[in-house]
Amino acid sequence: MRSKTGVALAVAAALLLALGFLCMAGVGDNLQYVLPAPQTLSQAYEQAQRLLSGMGETVSTPAVAARAQGVSIQNAQNGEAAEATVYAVGEGYFDFAHVTLLEGRLLSPYDIANAQPVVLLDSGAALRLFRGDSPIGGSVTIGAQAYRVVGVVAGGRRTGETDEHVACIPVTAAQDMDTLEIAARGSGAAAAAIFESTLRAWQGGGTFYFYEKLKMGAWLPLRWVLVLLAARLAAACLRGIVRYAKGSARTFGERLKHSYAGALMPFALLRMMLGAAMCAGLAALLWGIALAAAQPLYMFGEWVPGVFVELSSLEQTFWNLNDLNAAGVRYMSRDACVMELARGLIRWGTLCALLGAVCGRRKAREESA
Repeated sequence: MRSKTGVALAVAAALLLALGFLCMAGVGDNLQYVLPAPQTLSQAYEQAQRLLSGMGETVSTPAVAARAQGVSIQNAQNGEAAEATVYAVGEGYFDFAHVTLLEGRLLSPYDIANAQPVVLLDSGAALRLFRGDSPIGGSVTIGAQAYRVVGVVAGGRRTGETDEHVACIPVTAAQDMDTLEIAARGSGAAAAAIFESTLRAWQGGGTFYFYEKLKMGAWLPLRWVLVLLAARLAAACLRGIVRYAKGSARTFGERLKHSYAGALMPFALLRMMLGAAMCAGLAALLWGIALAAAQPLYMFGEWVPGVFVELSSLEQTFWNLNDLNAAGVRYMSRDACVMELARGLIRWGTLCALLGAVCGRRKAREESA
């Protein structure tokens, strides 16, 4: 009979891991740099666009946006107000943040290029501000500036945002934002290094996010558990192949006493083919184990000391990692918050799975005793 605690932990592990990977799947393998929004936001947007375009084929689909949380949006006609997270977006933003348009249109390149005072509301904010009437063409104020509503998108509270509602305005028409978020698509450590170094040289003090690397780091504990289980499976497969080879040889020897070798060739060939297939499967498993164990070293190059045998090299690597993870101020984006949640869920799920396995093993030993 299985331990109730072990079963409960296994169920909890499955739920936590599923939620963690679901959250992680909602974040693209992008590069992102988040820094305090400068006062001259429009000028910073143009400079960032030039820097991204200057990277050539290193990155693609660049997007620049700013964000402010806890912003009051008010309908001047009826006095209704709503608290929202406001995104001041540039060209390419909606390629990263996919939204469902319910009414009207999205912000256009013309709106951004010409600093048009237009706004995109989510459905909850539109309902609250306009009391069920069509908001398209209506006017709202954000801060002291008036904006015309051009579209409504599906909305609702999302992970990483403190407000129930969301609104989008052109970055060139925005004022008093909290953070500036610069993102692009790029794969590999080389693209990440170029992206980060270029933007840090332009505006230092920001926080860089390499989501491909963050995703690998999020499920790294589970990865090592799976590697160890796969290694154990490979050892069991090797023992099975050895037993199979010995059994085949013994059976062939016994049959050889009563039959000619030529008559036993089909049997021998079949056994050899099955053995070769098992060896090929074991080789594929070993290759997968080696690949899974080596990939993190390519992604997390900072783990590898310059000289393995020198204590000074190991000590320097340790302190470099410590300094890297001890940033006093970290600027967060919504994607970064989602990744933090996903990492926590996956690691707690891995811990529950290990505890569940320990409880199950302990219960089995008690029953067999």
